Amino acid sequence: MTSEVHALARQDECCRRLTSVPGIGALTASAVVATIGNGAAFSKGCDFGAWLGLVPKQLSTRDRTIFGRLSKRGNKYVRRLFIIGDASMDAVIQTNFDLLISDWHDSDLRAMFRY
Repeated sequence: MTSEVHALARQDECCRRLTSVPGIGALTASAVVATIGNGAAFSKGCDFGAWLGLVPKQLSTRDRTIFGRLSKRGNKYVRRLFIIGDASMDAVIQTNFDLLISDWHDSDLRAMFRY
């Protein structure tokens, strides 16, 4: 079954773009595309994160903003896949920081970390 998912992910343009992001594999990309399609419903990536429940709830009164727990809205399966991908990238960053910086990030990130 996983070979079928990998084959379908290689054929779809949206899946190929998603898999270019570190931490997102064929399974996560195909689940995201199956859930939201091409993402045209969201004007920003932040909106997708809020829909999925990956950002904390905000309670605002005048000049005071309180961040609460994660709202956990949206598709539980896709949210779990993103969390697993994030955990795998944390492990990669801890072991191969130089490789990650040189391959995926640009020089601005190097300057931010003074690396």
